[in-house]
Amino acid sequence: MTETRLDWNDVNREEWEQTLAEIQYSNPLQDWDFGRAAAKAQGMSLDRALIRNGTKAVGLVQAFIKPHILGLRSIRILRGPLYAHTLPPDTVTGILTEIKTRYPLRKGLWLSIQPELPDSSEAKHFLSNSGLLRLFAGYQTYWIDLTHSADDLRSQLHPKWRNQLNKAERANLEIHFGSDFDWLLDQYEQHRDMARFTGPSAAILADIPPEKTFTVTARHKGVTISGVLFLLHGQSATYQVAWTSDDGRSLHTTNRLLWEALLGLKEMGFTSLDLGGVDPINAPGIAHFKSRMGGASYTLVGTYI
Repeated sequence: MTETRLDWNDVNREEWEQTLAEIQYSNPLQDWDFGRAAAKAQGMSLDRALIRNGTKAVGLVQAFIKPHILGLRSIRILRGPLYAHTLPPDTVTGILTEIKTRYPLRKGLWLSIQPELPDSSEAKHFLSNSGLLRLFAGYQTYWIDLTHSADDLRSQLHPKWRNQLNKAERANLEIHFGSDFDWLLDQYEQHRDMARFTGPSAAILADIPPEKTFTVTARHKGVTISGVLFLLHGQSATYQVAWTSDDGRSLHTTNRLLWEALLGLKEMGFTSLDLGGVDPINAPGIAHFKSRMGGASYTLVGTYI
């Protein structure tokens, strides 16, 4: 049987992209270009590995490394490693063990890892056997399967969400795809500063190649009143940014934009959509809104050290 191993830093962008494209559920934090943009903006470096079985890459992992005083460095692996297919439990344990061994605390390396593993007893077993300890609960989100037909996707919407969509469709809105990118980032950054939102800055998002972003905006009476932005990675997309005016809220334009985006992403060949995370405690309204879109609930196992 061929041994699975991590091939550190002997990595090129082309092979990374090819591997990411084989992963059913990916995320921006393990995307090459998002990682580069985030590291650049925040004074970090990157450590990357392809997970190989023989010569074939079957997964990947990207770590963010931030220097601190006295030569200390923190290493954060966010929503990784990712695997192109299910690997045996002992292989997953071995991969996590190798990652922990690579960053020893005795050398001033402080590792935290948020594995892209579901919150299950099996995943907790992998992590415990790898010598990792749980610190925090995991990321929560909803995944929408874009391989369903448009009729099925619409039927899966909560009736109240669908009624709001119907209202928005009757409004005199102009829907635009791929435009108003700079405008949307300006609105997002103002809201981010005011609300002290911890998501990626507009500078990071602006540094991502245009082909890896997708915007949908709505205009009413010639004025842009709402917009949404998605990050594209492999065969998946992530709902990253939304902004709407008071007029947009009254017309339920976000419902319309998200619905148009679902259809657009589906037509472009994307197979899954991450709704960008939910926080039922600190942002219950947003969590409730996203829960009504018919996606499958998904919670990660947590953050480990």
